[in-house]
Amino acid sequence: MRIGGIRDVTYRAAELAAALAWWRDELGLVVVEGSPAEGRIVLEAPDERQVVLTATAAEPVAVSWWSPELDAGTNTTVTDPAGHAIAVWGPPLGETAEDIEGRLTEFITAAEPLEGPPVDELADRVAAIVAAAAAEIGTAVEGVAHNKVLATQLLLSQRSRHVETGSASQWHLSAASTLLAERIIPRSEG
Repeated sequence: MRIGGIRDVTYRAAELAAALAWWRDELGLVVVEGSPAEGRIVLEAPDERQVVLTATAAEPVAVSWWSPELDAGTNTTVTDPAGHAIAVWGPPLGETAEDIEGRLTEFITAAEPLEGPPVDELADRVAAIVAAAAAEIGTAVEGVAHNKVLATQLLLSQRSRHVETGSASQWHLSAASTLLAERIIPRSEG
């Protein structure tokens, strides 16, 4: 199953009214259902992703993902190799995978007249750079014991968690860890 992106994030908040004020007034999200009195509030960002605020400890802090491969409005739970349960939803009711693809295409097309080379050309250049980096990583770890490659990936991931959140260093370390993953669990061809 392919993942299309984050659908919603659930947070527990002891003071729902204060949390609501912050998400609504400071970040500009819009309430789509619920209230502090109900113990659960759903807010929506401009990109239609949602934040769920809950006062109950029974509802865990969680991220739900969406997949274009599921039917609209349906959901399933998958378990990753570490045993984490991951909620995956289909697109919102009334919105198909084709609708989402259409919106993406519209955005890409609208960016075309902006300053710089064509989007197609930029995408090709960036993909070539990443492919070259992946090949260089493959050369660097060729012949290295599997567990040492895995330990290297884990160290990169660990380092990314110990630098400033959102910094270029964090992004670079995370990207390096991701590119190294292909050497640990080779992707299937086909």
